[in-house]
Amino acid sequence: MRLLADEGISPITIKWLRAQGHQVIGVREQGIFSAEDSIVLALALAHRAILLTRDVADFSRMSYLAGEPHLGIMMVRPGKDQTPQHINQLLADYFTKYPDVDLTSRIVVITPRRIRFRPPLE
Repeated sequence: MRLLADEGISPITIKWLRAQGHQVIGVREQGIFSAEDSIVLALALAHRAILLTRDVADFSRMSYLAGEPHLGIMMVRPGKDQTPQHINQLLADYFTKYPDVDLTSRIVVITPRRIRFRPPLE
């Protein structure tokens, strides 16, 4: 899977994802810091990547209410345990349960309790 990791995603998680065979572009590696969410979403689209973020509220609001186009948004909400290892485990659970889901124009919210998909509004 081709992913653009938002600045809230740890380099440890980026390294782990790459070790799992995913193509990951880190926003910080691109020299982008504290960018507007619309710029990050546009960067994901330019790289033809799914956005991986922990910024649930802003990106969810943008994609639904503002109609921003995207190739998919993966939102990780780890709960109390904010460690990269916990986030890696949540992502591993997602990839095990849903290896072939097409996220084009969809949002997936990954939490310790469940994984939710939000289809695009039409």
